[in-house]
Amino acid sequence: FTEEELKRIESDEEMDDEEYLTLLAKYESYKCPVKVDEITTWTSSEVTKDSYICNYEINDKNHKYGGLLVGYICGVLGRYFFAFISGWIFFGTYAWKGWGAVTYSLAYNGAYLGAEAAITIAIIAIPYVQRAFRHVKTIIY
Repeated sequence: FTEEELKRIESDEEMDDEEYLTLLAKYESYKCPVKVDEITTWTSSEVTKDSYICNYEINDKNHKYGGLLVGYICGVLGRYFFAFISGWIFFGTYAWKGWGAVTYSLAYNGAYLGAEAAITIAIIAIPYVQRAFRHVKTIIY
């Protein structure tokens, strides 16, 4: 962005709306904060016809949180716990012959949630999927 362009914005010089909005968007894009927080930094700006976009990058090399895998496992365990309680209270009457309501609920819910968790963890472990999640993070932040 040049001083000449700034003077054109501040002056009363005649210019069409498209040119004015483009210059204004270009000027505003330089106001993007360079460092948002400890892990997010500004990388570039995109100037479109009438707006600007600040692009950021997430540098999570020193990120202290467990990430997607730990969060997913916590979610599955929570879901298993409440599915077990539900099976024990409401569906214990459907228990297999010789099984109590508690053991039936543990086995039934463990079978389908364990299979789901194993498949999801295998998918999350694929490098292309991890790369896609990192890309989505940069778009969101």
